[in-house]
Amino acid sequence: QQWDPGPGSISQEPIFVPDPAHDTEERGWVISFVHRGLARRTEVAIFDARSIEDGPVCTLRLPVHSGMTFHGTWVSRLF
Repeated sequence: QQWDPGPGSISQEPIFVPDPAHDTEERGWVISFVHRGLARRTEVAIFDARSIEDGPVCTLRLPVHSGMTFHGTWVSRLF
């Protein structure tokens, strides 16, 4: 599956987050930072992992522009 973030935008480092309510690897979300280069902003796009091509189920605009060097990971609990 794929999703196009649109002109001048790049989706970065998708991360799969499993749904703890289901015991299957197919259920969960894919989270990706979206770099909106022309607008100089960064968003977090959250997708249903089973239907990425439908686009994000939620988009969060970050209060700061993270740029293209931001890296992320998912942890299920803090250390």
